[in-house]
Amino acid sequence: MKHFQQTDIQSHESVDPVVSQDHETTIQTVMMNDRGLPRWAALISLLFSVASAVCVAGIAIVAILFQSLVAQNGDVFGTLPFLALGMVPVIGLYVLEFAQVKAFAGLQKVQQSVRLRTGAIAGLLIILALAFVHPLLILPTAVSVAVGAACMALAVRFGRWHPAWEFSPAEAVSILSGRDAEGFTYAQSQPVAPAALTALKWFIPACAIVLSVALGSWMVAQSILMLPALIAVAGLSFWASVQIAAFLLARFINGASADPHHAPTVVDQTDVPPAFRESCNAEGLIVHGLTVSDANGARLLSDLRFNLAPGTIVAVTGAAACGKSVLARALVNPFSIAGASVTGAVQFRDQSLWQRSTRDMGLYAGLIAETPLILAQNGAANAMAFQSDGYRDRARRCLESIVFSSEVVDRILGAPDATRLSMSDQRRLELSRMFFLAPFVMVLDRPENHCDPATVRALAARLQQERRAGRIVILVTEDRALLEICDRMMVLQNGRIIDHGPAAEILGRTSTGWARFVCDQRLESEDVLTDWVRSHFKRKGDEGNRDTVAAIAAELLAFSCQDIAPVGTEKIDFDFKHYQGHCVLKLTDTGRLLSSGQIQRAQRASLNEKGSSMTPLGAVLRGALGFEQVMEDGKRTISLTIKTYDPRLTGGSDTAPAPRVRETA
Repeated sequence: MKHFQQTDIQSHESVDPVVSQDHETTIQTVMMNDRGLPRWAALISLLFSVASAVCVAGIAIVAILFQSLVAQNGDVFGTLPFLALGMVPVIGLYVLEFAQVKAFAGLQKVQQSVRLRTGAIAGLLIILALAFVHPLLILPTAVSVAVGAACMALAVRFGRWHPAWEFSPAEAVSILSGRDAEGFTYAQSQPVAPAALTALKWFIPACAIVLSVALGSWMVAQSILMLPALIAVAGLSFWASVQIAAFLLARFINGASADPHHAPTVVDQTDVPPAFRESCNAEGLIVHGLTVSDANGARLLSDLRFNLAPGTIVAVTGAAACGKSVLARALVNPFSIAGASVTGAVQFRDQSLWQRSTRDMGLYAGLIAETPLILAQNGAANAMAFQSDGYRDRARRCLESIVFSSEVVDRILGAPDATRLSMSDQRRLELSRMFFLAPFVMVLDRPENHCDPATVRALAARLQQERRAGRIVILVTEDRALLEICDRMMVLQNGRIIDHGPAAEILGRTSTGWARFVCDQRLESEDVLTDWVRSHFKRKGDEGNRDTVAAIAAELLAFSCQDIAPVGTEKIDFDFKHYQGHCVLKLTDTGRLLSSGQIQRAQRASLNEKGSSMTPLGAVLRGALGFEQVMEDGKRTISLTIKTYDPRLTGGSDTAPAPRVRETA
């Protein structure tokens, strides 16, 4: 299992760049690399920290000279020379800090953790230098850090995180009515670490300086240490403990889970089993075992497995909160799912879409989310992803394929701040940039948002061109115009794929009122199957219908599992449709047709047996109003008619009569 971090400063082999085919010419797309620190960053930061430690040591030496020569020996004339000498390391500290900020200009955010580590290393070097003077001199800092770390652990365990800004109910009305955008930003801020934890940042160095003075005084009294060295030892211990305390505080804060919405995302990639890989198109997108859990352990996506060949447009549909947007983000950027745990494998041409690298590489996948992703720069820079002006014509052509008005194109590209454009113009700009970047896998989450019908039609036409160029397009949409261009369709429910197949077939089935559920032929699928069945009875008072049909569906699954070997190697289909006064539930598997004798014996047994002694087939026949079976193209379809009631007319269901049985060979 591979663990991925959002920022990976390790280098990886470059891959072939993506090639985009425009109407006029074939152009190699721009290269990309992920946010991170270059290789030299850690080494340079360490050198700066070590140099700062040397300057601090120089200040300590000057302090010894002041104490021994000026204070004790009365060399008043040495005050100014020693002062000038002492200003050298002080100025050196300023120059080093200035040079470090300049060296890492634009990298401060990602360099912060490296700087804390190198500062702690410099602090340890100071402690080692004190150990060369005398081994006992490491005790003040060592004891302070040990006690402080233990207290930090307790503070994280028992301390309470505080909101960065608390608002009253009256203020909440102002915020949520849209009158206070700044207050809304404050309300979303990350909670503040417990006061008992942050206060320890200065407890450790304060404790170190007190202990070092106490120990140093005792060593002076015992003639182990010279008096002039006392101030130097205290100063060095204080500086070293400040560096180590800052590092420990950052580690404890980052390691604690203050708020699940701000907790780090854990992404682990598993290996794709060889058997599954052999059944897939190696040139396409392979998704295996994709599972997303929130901070509380609830499943947002559960073990998704599918493979998409190049030149495929697939629609992802389903009811609200079924996991469509989570799937879109998990494919391209699982790190954006705050506080989640993401496992599985998402690969294109054996390259993980979750891998992050600071080296130049081709862009394999791109994501368009529900809200346009636009930076506060001019429209042209956003359209061509801040590349050189040599790409301007290409960016314009991509925008013209979405917007047919040259006036609108000029307005979008000429906007001094693209974030001030209307939402519809921002969406057009973002869509054109996706075609400009031309990733092999395009994931579009509700691209029809903020688009008029003309833009949607233009988008559909452009996506069909991208399909001919071999792109894989994943559309999270309910827009009919976009659904009509899809080759395949994937239906989600509660984070699981319940139907996956040709789009025309699924759309045709849905338009006639049929719903399909596809699952593994194993008993472990029962919970998901019964949840799917229950989801079709949403009216108040439908509890009896839910329980009756779900129980029959579970028995039908158990019956299907009796007729295979080994268990769990096949996929089976369940189809469901409502009628007035009854519903129809179908099972399609590879089993054998039942003989008339088997059916009659099961019917007789269902009238006499009760509870756990009843066979699955007997339970199915007992609960069904009608039973039919057919064999077509080597697959068996069992159709059950189940009596239901209208909760608006009656409070319960009647007992179903013996089923009418019909067979078709």
